[in-house]
Amino acid sequence: MPNFKNKAARQDYLLKEEIEQGGGITVAWDEVTEKPTTFPSDWESVENKPAIIAAGATQAAARTAIGAGTSNLAVGNTAGAAPGTASAGTATTAARSDHVHPLQTSVSGNAGTATALATGRTIGVSGGATGTSPAFNGSANVTIPITLATPTETVRGGVLQQAAIADLTAAPTMEDINTILAALRASGLIASA
Repeated sequence: MPNFKNKAARQDYLLKEEIEQGGGITVAWDEVTEKPTTFPSDWESVENKPAIIAAGATQAAARTAIGAGTSNLAVGNTAGAAPGTASAGTATTAARSDHVHPLQTSVSGNAGTATALATGRTIGVSGGATGTSPAFNGSANVTIPITLATPTETVRGGVLQQAAIADLTAAPTMEDINTILAALRASGLIASA
């Protein structure tokens, strides 16, 4: 440990080291600088008490003001709200650790008895195929009739099947080769000239 000019420099060094290691520091009372020289003699003389504690004239009264009873903090015994419509609430008290939310005992409207959607919906398909389902309300399966789009170069991803070319019965001519090349270009298998 390095040498220090005074106790305050030593305290600063130790605190920095302890904080860098993720902990706190304990300093002897006689090493504390700028410590108060006097302390309140009684509860009433303590300044800057939180408002809820300041409301009590004594420690016991302060604990009563925050619902603590004796020395352990406990939340008061306000009854919970009756079952009803859910809401965020506006109470400023905390819930007791043993509180229980009531079970939902009733649901109104279609949600309480629904075996199907109140209004049926259709499901559509578009793009390389089209189709629209009959109204679907969840009570039974539906089938979507699909119609494939007209085969085009775009729909088939650049490949379009061409009409058949008859088998050659003699040695191929330049015209035969050009016919094959034209079909390959039209299908997108080779680039156009």
